[in-house]
Amino acid sequence: MYCESCKKNVENSSTGFCPHCNKKLTNIKENNQEDYELFLNIINCIDELKRNKLILGKYKIAQILVGASEVKIPRLNVMIFPYYGKCSQYSTNEILFKIHRMINSGYLLVHNDDQYPIIKLAEKSQKYINNKIISPVNSDELSVKTLSIYTDGASR
Repeated sequence: MYCESCKKNVENSSTGFCPHCNKKLTNIKENNQEDYELFLNIINCIDELKRNKLILGKYKIAQILVGASEVKIPRLNVMIFPYYGKCSQYSTNEILFKIHRMINSGYLLVHNDDQYPIIKLAEKSQKYINNKIISPVNSDELSVKTLSIYTDGASR
């Protein structure tokens, strides 16, 4: 759940209202194709960053996916990075919320380096990279889908 007023993610609210400001909470897109595409974009963005020898924290990853103008990462031209702005229909907070859920579900790992916590892919995420994608049809069924993750349509 997410509070639009406080701009905060709220976990375990049994009332449906924000414990900070008492405004009604909204559901962040979940259990649908749009949510699954965000899940895939997060995983594949982290994988692509790793291929570029970059390991970043969750906030920088969210900024890249949203296409934030203030994102500055040495050794990465974000304007040509295939995931820059790929999830611009979401807010940074929505992507951060999804990253938190993926950490809690074991798809992403948090490692502390010398400066700040960094995000890495867990073994559980490997099957979702590039063309090895398994898409949940519903909670009981799985089907295999092929998806090109590059903006130019090329398969790499």
